Amino acid sequence: MLHTIYIVEKKSGRAIFSKAYFKIDETLISGFLSALYGFAQAELDEKSGVDNIDMSGNRFVYVDDGGLLYIGCADKNDSAEMLHEQLDVIKDSFKPAFSIPEEGGFDKLNWDGNVTTFRPFEETLDMLVQQWEKAKKIAKSAYMMDLIDVYQNILQALAQFPEFYRLKEAWGDELDISKMLFEDGSANMEALGEIDENNIRENLNSIVERFVSLLKSSMDNDTYIKRLNQFIFPFFKKDFARIKEAKADEFFIKLLL
Repeated sequence: MLHTIYIVEKKSGRAIFSKAYFKIDETLISGFLSALYGFAQAELDEKSGVDNIDMSGNRFVYVDDGGLLYIGCADKNDSAEMLHEQLDVIKDSFKPAFSIPEEGGFDKLNWDGNVTTFRPFEETLDMLVQQWEKAKKIAKSAYMMDLIDVYQNILQALAQFPEFYRLKEAWGDELDISKMLFEDGSANMEALGEIDENNIRENLNSIVERFVSLLKSSMDNDTYIKRLNQFIFPFFKKDFARIKEAKADEFFIKLLL
């Protein structure tokens, strides 16, 4: 997610517009990034310069268009493709807002050099960022719901072991991951976009680890392997892509085997 945006005039290297969603020396960094872009363009003999640069835990992405550099800064683990798409939206919103000519671009704009001319774009940018933040939370909520569902399915597959009846008193008749994880007994879609994924994953791992440990202690190893083949491996075969997307495949393989 873009947290800092610069629009830089290529000819002068000056930022004509910038917005940081945290405190940063905008003038220094925009000049540095513009110079770095120019260096890469000249030294590497690439017409389009560099697409993105990763450094100090941040990812910087560029869009070069009509005499302007649109530069965005985000977390290093954010998708460069997604960030470029966001910069393209910013570019496509900025150009018509200030009547930047299609022919000749910014260099042909009749402009008096006062960067405050472009300050009203901040309102549009804030709206775009809010929309992206909302979409990001929805996407995270959907991912978290999928993660919880994967663990729920594994737990239900383990509960099919004939030995499970001995554990009913410890776990209750209904094995519901949500009731084990959340105080109110439900996974709220909106709240899932705010919670820490690592914390939830640790809790999910702990629940399944305890369950597997109890099951293993209730049978010999040969019987346990037989149960895995009977109840677990068919689920893995059917839903492995989703398990992998939830980044739970390595954990389950190591735990169960």
